[in-house]
Amino acid sequence: MNADEALKSLMDGNKRYLAGKSTYGWNKKTTDKDKREQLANTQNPIAIIVGCSDSRVPPEIIFDQRLGDLFVIRVAGNVVDGVVLGSIEFAEINLSPLPLLFVLGHNRCNAVTAAVNVAPSERCAKDQIANILHRIDPAVEEARKLNGPELVDDAITANIKNIVEQLKNSKPHLKEAVENNSLKIVGGRYDLDTGKITMVA
Repeated sequence: MNADEALKSLMDGNKRYLAGKSTYGWNKKTTDKDKREQLANTQNPIAIIVGCSDSRVPPEIIFDQRLGDLFVIRVAGNVVDGVVLGSIEFAEINLSPLPLLFVLGHNRCNAVTAAVNVAPSERCAKDQIANILHRIDPAVEEARKLNGPELVDDAITANIKNIVEQLKNSKPHLKEAVENNSLKIVGGRYDLDTGKITMVA
Protein backbone atom coordinates (compact mmCIF):
# COMPACT_ATOMS: atom_id res chain seq x y z
CA MET A 1 0.00 0.00 0.00
CA ASN A 2 1.42 3.39 -0.94
CA ALA A 3 0.90 6.65 0.97
CA ASP A 4 -2.11 7.80 -1.05
CA GLU A 5 -3.81 4.43 -0.65
CA ALA A 6 -3.10 4.45 3.10
CA LEU A 7 -4.51 7.96 3.42
CA LYS A 8 -7.60 6.97 1.44
CA SER A 9 -8.09 3.99 3.75
CA LEU A 10 -8.00 6.30 6.78
CA MET A 11 -10.36 8.89 5.32
CA ASP A 12 -12.78 6.21 4.03
CA GLY A 13 -12.75 4.76 7.53
CA ASN A 14 -13.63 8.16 8.96
CA LYS A 15 -16.57 8.34 6.55
CA ARG A 16 -17.81 4.95 7.78
CA TYR A 17 -17.40 6.13 11.38
CA LEU A 18 -19.38 9.32 10.62
CA ALA A 19 -22.16 7.29 9.02
CA GLY A 20 -22.35 4.90 11.98
CA LYS A 21 -21.27 2.07 9.71
CA SER A 22 -17.95 1.04 11.21
CA THR A 23 -16.96 -2.28 9.69
CA TYR A 24 -14.21 -3.48 11.98
CA GLY A 25 -16.05 -4.31 15.15
CA TRP A 26 -15.68 -1.16 17.26
CA ASN A 27 -19.43 -0.98 17.60
CA LYS A 28 -19.86 -4.71 18.19
CA LYS A 29 -19.08 -7.05 21.09
CA THR A 30 -17.30 -9.59 18.91
CA THR A 31 -13.53 -9.78 18.58
CA ASP A 32 -11.49 -10.73 15.57
CA LYS A 33 -9.76 -13.82 16.94
CA ASP A 34 -8.09 -14.74 13.65
CA LYS A 35 -6.66 -11.25 13.19
CA ARG A 36 -5.33 -11.21 16.75
CA GLU A 37 -3.64 -14.57 16.31
CA GLN A 38 -2.20 -13.50 12.96
CA LEU A 39 -0.61 -10.43 14.60
CA ALA A 40 0.74 -12.19 17.67
CA ASN A 41 4.26 -12.45 16.24
CA THR A 42 4.36 -9.72 13.62
CA GLN A 43 2.78 -6.43 12.63
CA ASN A 44 2.33 -4.59 9.36
CA PRO A 45 0.54 -1.28 9.98
CA ILE A 46 -0.41 0.99 7.10
CA ALA A 47 0.33 4.28 8.87
CA ILE A 48 1.90 5.99 11.87
CA ILE A 49 -0.46 8.28 13.76
CA VAL A 50 0.81 11.02 16.08
CA GLY A 51 -2.31 12.06 17.96
CA CYS A 52 -3.48 13.78 21.10
CA SER A 53 -4.01 11.77 24.29
CA ASP A 54 -7.56 13.15 24.59
CA SER A 55 -9.88 10.25 25.44
CA ARG A 56 -12.39 11.44 22.82
CA VAL A 57 -9.99 11.01 19.89
CA PRO A 58 -8.96 7.33 19.61
CA PRO A 59 -7.43 6.92 16.11
CA GLU A 60 -8.38 3.27 15.62
CA ILE A 61 -12.04 4.11 16.17
CA ILE A 62 -12.35 7.41 14.30
CA PHE A 63 -10.45 5.99 11.30
CA ASP A 64 -12.33 2.66 11.60
CA GLN A 65 -9.19 0.56 11.37
CA ARG A 66 -8.53 -2.97 12.56
CA LEU A 67 -6.14 -4.34 15.14
CA GLY A 68 -2.62 -3.96 13.78
CA ASP A 69 -3.46 -1.35 11.11
CA LEU A 70 -2.09 1.72 12.91
CA PHE A 71 1.11 2.44 14.83
CA VAL A 72 -0.23 5.03 17.26
CA ILE A 73 1.72 7.50 19.39
CA ARG A 74 -0.46 9.68 21.62
CA VAL A 75 0.67 12.66 23.67
CA ALA A 76 -1.15 15.74 24.97
CA GLY A 77 -1.27 18.41 22.28
CA ASN A 78 0.07 15.89 19.72
CA VAL A 79 3.50 17.47 20.25
CA VAL A 80 6.78 15.87 19.21
CA ASP A 81 9.80 15.62 21.50
CA GLY A 82 12.80 13.30 21.37
CA VAL A 83 10.90 10.30 22.73
CA VAL A 84 8.02 10.71 20.27
CA LEU A 85 10.44 11.25 17.41
CA GLY A 86 12.35 8.14 18.45
CA SER A 87 9.10 6.15 18.44
CA ILE A 88 8.29 7.41 14.94
CA GLU A 89 11.75 6.53 13.65
CA PHE A 90 11.56 3.12 15.33
CA ALA A 91 8.34 2.36 13.47
CA GLU A 92 9.56 3.79 10.18
CA ILE A 93 12.82 1.82 10.30
CA ASN A 94 11.63 -1.46 11.79
CA LEU A 95 8.12 -1.78 10.35
CA SER A 96 9.05 -0.62 6.90
CA PRO A 97 7.63 0.12 4.48
CA LEU A 98 5.36 2.51 6.33
CA PRO A 99 4.29 5.03 3.70
CA LEU A 100 2.21 7.47 5.77
CA LEU A 101 2.67 9.56 8.92
CA PHE A 102 -0.50 11.39 10.00
CA VAL A 103 -0.44 14.17 12.63
CA LEU A 104 -3.90 14.25 14.20
CA GLY A 105 -5.12 17.23 16.24
CA HIS A 106 -8.61 18.19 17.31
CA ASN A 107 -10.76 21.18 18.21
CA ARG A 108 -11.03 22.31 21.86
CA CYS A 109 -7.64 20.76 22.66
CA ASN A 110 -6.96 21.37 26.35
CA ALA A 111 -3.18 21.44 25.87
CA VAL A 112 -3.39 24.17 23.23
CA THR A 113 -5.93 26.05 25.33
CA ALA A 114 -3.51 25.98 28.27
CA ALA A 115 -0.67 27.26 26.06
CA VAL A 116 -2.91 30.16 25.03
CA ASN A 117 -4.12 30.96 28.55
CA VAL A 118 -0.97 30.46 30.64
CA ALA A 119 1.91 32.75 29.70
CA PRO A 120 5.38 31.18 29.74
CA SER A 121 6.37 33.49 32.62
CA GLU A 122 3.48 32.15 34.71
CA ARG A 123 4.34 28.48 34.30
CA CYS A 124 5.93 26.53 37.12
CA ALA A 125 9.41 25.42 36.08
CA LYS A 126 8.96 22.20 38.10
CA ASP A 127 5.69 21.41 36.39
CA GLN A 128 6.23 18.87 33.60
CA ILE A 129 3.17 20.22 31.79
CA ALA A 130 5.32 23.22 30.88
CA ASN A 131 7.36 20.91 28.61
CA ILE A 132 4.24 20.32 26.53
CA LEU A 133 3.09 23.95 26.48
CA HIS A 134 6.55 25.15 25.47
CA ARG A 135 6.29 23.08 22.29
CA ILE A 136 2.90 24.61 21.45
CA ASP A 137 3.99 28.24 22.07
CA PRO A 138 5.21 28.87 18.47
CA ALA A 139 1.76 27.94 17.15
CA VAL A 140 0.13 30.30 19.65
CA GLU A 141 2.37 33.14 18.51
CA GLU A 142 1.53 32.45 14.87
CA ALA A 143 -2.18 32.41 15.71
CA ARG A 144 -1.92 35.74 17.57
CA LYS A 145 -0.50 37.34 14.42
CA LEU A 146 -3.61 36.31 12.49
CA ASN A 147 -5.81 38.41 14.80
CA GLY A 148 -8.66 36.00 14.14
CA PRO A 149 -11.73 35.71 16.36
CA GLU A 150 -10.82 32.18 17.49
CA LEU A 151 -7.29 32.25 18.90
CA VAL A 152 -7.35 28.72 20.32
CA ASP A 153 -8.82 27.30 17.12
CA ASP A 154 -6.19 29.04 14.98
CA ALA A 155 -3.44 27.83 17.33
CA ILE A 156 -4.67 24.23 17.03
CA THR A 157 -4.38 24.35 13.24
CA ALA A 158 -1.00 26.12 13.41
CA ASN A 159 0.24 23.49 15.86
CA ILE A 160 -0.66 20.64 13.50
CA LYS A 161 1.04 22.40 10.58
CA ASN A 162 4.15 23.16 12.64
CA ILE A 163 4.48 19.54 13.73
CA VAL A 164 4.10 18.31 10.15
CA GLU A 165 6.91 20.66 9.07
CA GLN A 166 9.03 19.66 12.06
CA LEU A 167 8.72 16.02 11.10
CA LYS A 168 9.34 16.64 7.39
CA ASN A 169 12.62 18.35 8.32
CA SER A 170 13.74 15.90 11.00
CA LYS A 171 17.24 14.73 10.11
CA PRO A 172 18.45 12.37 9.06
CA HIS A 173 15.82 9.69 8.67
CA LEU A 174 12.43 11.37 8.18
CA LYS A 175 13.71 14.17 5.96
CA GLU A 176 15.49 11.62 3.79
CA ALA A 177 12.39 9.40 3.60
CA VAL A 178 10.23 12.37 2.55
CA GLU A 179 12.75 13.46 -0.08
CA ASN A 180 12.92 9.89 -1.43
CA ASN A 181 9.10 9.78 -1.61
CA SER A 182 9.05 6.71 0.63
CA LEU A 183 7.14 8.59 3.37
CA LYS A 184 4.30 11.08 3.14
CA ILE A 185 3.61 13.29 6.19
CA VAL A 186 0.22 14.96 6.49
CA GLY A 187 -1.91 16.61 9.17
CA GLY A 188 -5.61 16.71 9.96
CA ARG A 189 -8.09 17.96 12.54
CA TYR A 190 -10.78 15.91 14.19
CA ASP A 191 -14.02 17.72 15.05
CA LEU A 192 -15.38 16.61 18.43
CA ASP A 193 -18.90 17.73 17.47
CA THR A 194 -19.24 16.09 14.07
CA GLY A 195 -16.61 13.32 14.15
CA LYS A 196 -15.21 14.50 10.83
CA ILE A 197 -11.50 14.70 10.07
CA THR A 198 -10.42 17.61 7.86
CA MET A 199 -7.01 17.75 6.25
CA VAL A 200 -5.01 20.88 7.12
CA ALA A 201 -1.47 20.00 6.07
